[in-house]
Amino acid sequence: MSANCAIFICNSYYDEIEKQLRDMGIKNPIERFNDEFMPSFHFTRLESDAWKGQVK
Repeated sequence: MSANCAIFICNSYYDEIEKQLRDMGIKNPIERFNDEFMPSFHFTRLESDAWKGQVK
């Protein structure tokens, strides 16, 4: 893996996944993202007319 990239974990099992990656010897930066803390961006928002034809 290139040293110029970061890893983004988009899952609720952050700690377990990060530990597995570290155990594999990966030293890249690891960031966490979970959209459950962004209630304004749930799928009902994607169903609005503004998104029609853009979301598949």
